[in-house]
Amino acid sequence: MEACEVGKVEIVEPMKKVLIVIARFEFGGIPTQALLWAKYLFAQDFHPVIAAPELKDTRYCEMLVDAGIEFTVLNVGSSRSGQITYFRDIVREINRIGPFAILPFNRILSYNFCLVWRISKASKCYFMERGSGEDTPTSILGRLTRRLALASASGLIYNSASAAAKSLFPNKTFVIKNKFNAPDRSSAPIEDINLPKDALMLLHIANFSTGKNYPLLLRNWRRIREKFPSAFLVIIGAELTNKKPEIARLIDQPQIIHLGIKKNVFAYVKRADVCLLASFGEGCPNVILEYIHFGKRICASDIPPMREVLAPENYEFLFNNTSDDEFVRRVEAAIMLDTTSASLIATANRAKLEREYTERNYSKIIQLLND
Repeated sequence: MEACEVGKVEIVEPMKKVLIVIARFEFGGIPTQALLWAKYLFAQDFHPVIAAPELKDTRYCEMLVDAGIEFTVLNVGSSRSGQITYFRDIVREINRIGPFAILPFNRILSYNFCLVWRISKASKCYFMERGSGEDTPTSILGRLTRRLALASASGLIYNSASAAAKSLFPNKTFVIKNKFNAPDRSSAPIEDINLPKDALMLLHIANFSTGKNYPLLLRNWRRIREKFPSAFLVIIGAELTNKKPEIARLIDQPQIIHLGIKKNVFAYVKRADVCLLASFGEGCPNVILEYIHFGKRICASDIPPMREVLAPENYEFLFNNTSDDEFVRRVEAAIMLDTTSASLIATANRAKLEREYTERNYSKIIQLLND
């Protein structure tokens, strides 16, 4: 055994803790990206902690345990019960966890954390926009408060260039696109829906939020089924509650199958003939990346984030959110597209995915954290 050099002591620096905040422990695009960021940060010798004020699906927590990622529930009350108490709770929870940097993967939480983080022990806090960059209407005081939060943030991180173009502080705005985490392409076959072997399967994966254009999709389903009698529409998303009476009425149609939330959607994507996304606004639509990976025919709303993610060859299958007729025409065109053309479009989409949505995008956050 070699003798140690006298007087030399190796000092191991503790891993810097980074707090990643999401709205709820559940499955979805944002929680998925939060986990990917956490894994990357851990590999880069940071100590990520994922936190949320609401525990909705314990299966997501089990996935964090399997990945070796620390997590905690935030003990913060509702802002409606008292702003001072709510913000005091945020500061207390930041100090309890002890991060040097905070990354809130939710717009409202970003505003709230960025507003008060400077009176905590944290050194950095970034505003993170995962949506379209369009803000919801609020009062004059609300707009002033949000602008103050943005000014206080260490930086503004967007996951799409189209959203970043709307930033109020372009000089401290950064674009970090999503990383696509390729699933196992040999996913097990779907077993919970009994589709005929010759069924034409159209798939739509999205929650029932006001940002998704479900009315356009559902009110035109009868027209699509009349043209293609073997068509089935499979919907994967949040559970339908009594808060969405219009959706509940429209979804009750022949050959529409609503599956609720699924931990793994890849088997359904693999089976689908045409993949859809009707949406008024997106940041970087993760589900589109999943559709691309499996080489699917993609028909979606014609909004800037879709054009940012998809290859130009796919643009002819994007539809106007306000036109029922155009929606039906685009879906029909995607169904009727010949195999050779569909393959060329899928190849162009996948080339863009592999070029622009990789782990290389995450190097920017390491640079921001280390600056």
